[in-house]
Amino acid sequence: MVIGLLNKTAIRFDVKVISSLIIILMLFLITVGALVANMVEADPFPPPVTEITIESPKNTTYHNNTITLVFLARSVSFFPNTNLYYSIDNGKQVPVGNYTVVSDEYLPINPGIYVKNISGNVELGSLSEGLHNVTVYDIRHLNNDPQDEEIVYSTTAQFVIVLPQAKPSQPPQSDQPLLTAFLIVSSISLIVVALASIFYYYRKHKPVSQETLTTKT
Repeated sequence: MVIGLLNKTAIRFDVKVISSLIIILMLFLITVGALVANMVEADPFPPPVTEITIESPKNTTYHNNTITLVFLARSVSFFPNTNLYYSIDNGKQVPVGNYTVVSDEYLPINPGIYVKNISGNVELGSLSEGLHNVTVYDIRHLNNDPQDEEIVYSTTAQFVIVLPQAKPSQPPQSDQPLLTAFLIVSSISLIVVALASIFYYYRKHKPVSQETLTTKT
């Protein structure tokens, strides 16, 4: 009889232990499932965060067909490379070849983050008159494939080109008016001298009349 009671007590104890273990296992599986679900939903490599500010050109009128694009960029990314491009009037995207990394910082968290501050400038030449826009892009190449790209960030600035009107060319100055004036003055001077000489000669050699001779006699 005692052995029977002990067996019943052991069975009851085993049932409680097994029930507790089952409950603990179920709670563990629920917790692990929630963590796995969150990891699946979260992007382990989210896209970079980039801010680009165009300092020049401003939204104004320029009287020159060559201006300089000046911009500042701040990139926060899980990837070390930053690919910057620009385009004029929504045309072809051209890589920015002249830029300076002002600061470059790596934050060793899990995963690590690259923080860059970049200053760039590009000369834009041969611009026609009228309204234009220039856009700066931060482009991420997925899987290191140049054909597989994603525009992470872009910003656009507008400006107007008005070229000064060319002055009409003046014909070359000629010496003809001066020569004509000189000839006229010379001719008048010669005429005056000639008339004065004739008058003087006439006065000097004026013939004496008979009455004058009789009076003197």
